[in-house]
Amino acid sequence: MAGAKEVQSVHPFTRWVAGLSSPMSLTDQRAAATRISHLMLTTVFVATVFGYFVGNVHTAFFAVAAACGVSLIVWGPNWYQNEDPDQRWCDENEVKKYYETLEQLRDEAKQKIIDEFESKGEKKRN
Repeated sequence: MAGAKEVQSVHPFTRWVAGLSSPMSLTDQRAAATRISHLMLTTVFVATVFGYFVGNVHTAFFAVAAACGVSLIVWGPNWYQNEDPDQRWCDENEVKKYYETLEQLRDEAKQKIIDEFESKGEKKRN
C-alpha cells in the first residue's frame, strides 16, 4: 500500500495486555493456587459460621460464589508476567519423534499380548 506506515514496534501497553493471556510461569501458578486455596478456605469457614449465626445457609453459597469471581479476576490473568527458568521448550521434531516411538512401542506390546492370547487359546484346543 502506498503511503502506509510500517509498524516497527508494539506499544508497551498493548504488549502488556497481550501478556495477560500468556502462559503463567510455574512459580506464579503455584502462588496463585496457594492464594486461591487460602481465599476459598477462609471464605467457606467465615461464611459458614456467619450463616449459622444469622440462620441463612444461602450466605455461604453466595460468599463462595463471590470468592470465585474475585479469584477469577485477581488471579486469572497473568498479571506478573514473570519469566520462568523451570519452563523448557522442546523442538517439534523431538516431540513428534517421541510420540511416534511411543505409538510403535504400544503397537508392539499390543501385538505381543494378542499373540500370547492366541497361542494360549490354541494350546487349550489341543
